[in-house]
Amino acid sequence: ASHVQSICDTMEIPHLETRWDYRLRRESCLVNLYPHPTTLSKAYVDLVQAWGWKSFTIIYENNEGLVRLQELLKAHGPSEYPITVRQLGEGSDYRPPLKQIKNSAESHIVLDCSTDKIYNVLKQAQQIGMMSDYHSYLITSLDLHNVDLEEFKYGGTNITALRLVDPEKP
Repeated sequence: ASHVQSICDTMEIPHLETRWDYRLRRESCLVNLYPHPTTLSKAYVDLVQAWGWKSFTIIYENNEGLVRLQELLKAHGPSEYPITVRQLGEGSDYRPPLKQIKNSAESHIVLDCSTDKIYNVLKQAQQIGMMSDYHSYLITSLDLHNVDLEEFKYGGTNITALRLVDPEKP
């Protein structure tokens, strides 16, 4: 990508990107259509505050997730209400961290993982009893609309994500 960007800058050809990038780059011919992580994180802060979540658990896949959620962590700051942070871990069995969350009785969860893992995480959460009307999930993936959530439709769980494009007004 940096080679392509260099060529585009040299030739003054516009270069469009649509991927997550934490760096704020100022190349003259680069336009990244993906929202900057700080902007998204501030939107998550606004949602969590609007919902009145005093405590919640962040489940993240890798360190990029912590970068994406840094404003949410900063906004909560030191408080009498805890934020618990759990990493999904390697492999495809997500039950161990989910069981820890269930045992803590936390019902507000921010899930930051790749889109291809969301279904499996939610399915395993359902298997251990964490997909009820008592639970709320904020999913940070902007591609949640590509995940089949049909199985979770009748559990009463609040599953929320942001979407940048209104499909009714393309």
